[in-house]
Amino acid sequence: MIRNLLLLLAIGCCSAHGFVAYLNQNGNPLKWALANPPGFVHTNVVNRQTRAVRYWIGANAYSSGNRAAELNAVRACFGQWESLPGTTLRMEEGGLLPGRVDINVSDHTNAVFWVRDNTLVNGERDDIRGLRGLTVVAFSADNTLLEADIVLNGFEFEWLTDLEDQVTHQPFVEASLLHEIGHFIGLDHSPVGGATLALGGLGLSAELGLSSDETAAARYLYPPDSSLQATLSGRVTMNGNPVFGAMVIVESEAGNVVSGTVSAPTGAYLIPAIPPGRYQVRATPFDPADAADPSALIRGTDIAFDYENVDTRFLPSAEHSVLLTANTPAQLDISVTAGEPAIRISAISMPNDLEAVVTANRWAATIRPGQSDLYVGVVSRSLPTGGATLTVTGNGLVLGDPIFKPNRLDGGRHAIVVPIRVLADATPGLRSLVVRRGADVAYANGYLEVLPTIPDFNFDGLDDRFQRRFFPVFTTPDAAPDADPDGDGFDNRHEHATDSDPTDPLSVKFRIESVTLTAAGTVVRWQSGIGERYQVERRSTVAGSAWEPVGDPVTAQASSTEFTDSGSRREVQFYRIQAIP
Repeated sequence: MIRNLLLLLAIGCCSAHGFVAYLNQNGNPLKWALANPPGFVHTNVVNRQTRAVRYWIGANAYSSGNRAAELNAVRACFGQWESLPGTTLRMEEGGLLPGRVDINVSDHTNAVFWVRDNTLVNGERDDIRGLRGLTVVAFSADNTLLEADIVLNGFEFEWLTDLEDQVTHQPFVEASLLHEIGHFIGLDHSPVGGATLALGGLGLSAELGLSSDETAAARYLYPPDSSLQATLSGRVTMNGNPVFGAMVIVESEAGNVVSGTVSAPTGAYLIPAIPPGRYQVRATPFDPADAADPSALIRGTDIAFDYENVDTRFLPSAEHSVLLTANTPAQLDISVTAGEPAIRISAISMPNDLEAVVTANRWAATIRPGQSDLYVGVVSRSLPTGGATLTVTGNGLVLGDPIFKPNRLDGGRHAIVVPIRVLADATPGLRSLVVRRGADVAYANGYLEVLPTIPDFNFDGLDDRFQRRFFPVFTTPDAAPDADPDGDGFDNRHEHATDSDPTDPLSVKFRIESVTLTAAGTVVRWQSGIGERYQVERRSTVAGSAWEPVGDPVTAQASSTEFTDSGSRREVQFYRIQAIP
C-alpha cells in the first residue's frame, strides 16, 4: 500500500498508463530522477555518481533468530527490481539503521524497516493495522520523488524468508516487499491479477517474482537511452461518452497478459513499453465499489482511492487484434455496451487434486509445467449452474469439461471447476480465466500464472535455486553467470553445469587433468561428476579451425574420466570437453 505526501490531490487520475503510474496534472509520472538528479534531491537519497536510488535497512530486521536472512531478503528484493531488463533503474544499499526506526520522509534517508511493538507509525499519525506494508513518499511539484520509506508490519504478521517453507498463512519478505518497492519507484496497484503490484495472498503467492506488467512499468519510468518498445493508446467510450475506470488488458498471442491499465476520467488509456508484436486487447469492468468481499474479485479502490467511483455498469468489450511495432505509436479506441454484466467472477478456486475441494481467494493461482490431475476454478453468486464454459487463455494447457457446483460456498456462491494439465512447453506467464454462456462473458484477467520451469527472478538466465544455494543474496554481482567468485577460472554458469560450489576453488568437478600421447592414441583425462555426460572435441589449431566431436558422448562412472582418441597420434592437437545437459 502507498500513501502520498505533498500534492496528494494534484496527482489524481489525470491520465492512465499500462500498469498504473501516478501522474500529475501535466501528465508527468511520479519517479526518481536518475539520469540527471536535480539539486533539490539529497545525495543521500540518490547517488549522483552511480545514478542509483539509495536505501537503508532497519538493523533489527523482523526477528533476532532469522535476522541475517531477513536483511538479505530485503537486499534481494531491491536487486530483483534493479535486474529488470531494458531499464536504467539502479538501487544501492546505504547501510543499516540502528535502534527504533519510524517513517520520516524529510530526514534524507530512504528507510526500509519492520515495526514490531504496535501498528502506529509516522509519529503515530498512520495505523497499518491489517496491512502487511505501507510505503510513504514525498515528491516535488514536477512529480520528482524526493524520499520514500517502507514499513513492514511485524506486529500482526510473522515474516518468512525460506522459499522451501510451505507455510500459507504468513507473508514472505520477497513477495510483500517486492510489492512495496513498486510503490517506492512510483507505481500504484495493477489490475492484472498475478502482477506483483496486485493483491497477493500469503505464503508463496503470485506476488513472488516480477511480472511482464512490472517490466513494462520500469521500462516506461526508467527507459534506456534508446528503446525498441511499442506503445498503444486510445479511449474507452460507451454511447460516445468516456468510460472512467475500465480495465484495459493486453494479451500476447500466447495468451499471456503482458500489461494492464485503467482508463482515466477522459476515457483515455496508454500502454507503453511493451515488446513489438501482435496482441489481443479488451476492456472489462471492475466490480462495484459497494460489493462486499465475497462478491468482488477486484474493485476500483483496490487500485487506489482515486478509482472509487469508476464506471462498472458496462459489458466486457470484444477482443481487438492489434499489431504493434517498435517506436511507432498505435491507436485503438474501444467501445463498450452499457448494462449490468450477467456474470461476474468474484473469487478463484486454487488448483488442487480433488474435484470436491473448492476455495475462494481474491488473488491469483499458480501452476507449473508438467502438473496434471489438478482442478482449477472460479466462484461467484452470478455464475451459471450449467450451459457454460470455463477456459484459460494461452497455449500448453489441456482442460477437461466444466464441472458445475451450485451453492458450493456460503452466501449462495456457485463454483465452476475444470480439470487441467499443464504441458511441458506451456509458455510461462499470466493467464486469464474466462466464463462464457452464449453472449455473456466474464474475465479474471491474469489470475492464473504458469510458472517457468526454471526460476529466474533476477533475469540473468541462471537457475535461481543454484544461486540461492551458494549466495546469501542471489542477486549480488558475485552470483552472476559470468562471475568467478572463487577465482578458480570457472564462472558460475560452468559451476552450475558441473554441480560445483562456486565459492570453493577446490570443488571443481570438471577440469582437464592431462592430455597424453600414447601408442594407442591421445588419452584425455578430466575431473567429472558421476552420472554426468560429456563430449570430447578436438581441433588442430588454437583458432581458425572448427571443433569436431570425437566418438560418442561419455557418461562418467567416477570423479575422474578417461577417454582415448585412437584416431589421432599428432603431437599438436587441441582438446576440449563439453558437459551435455
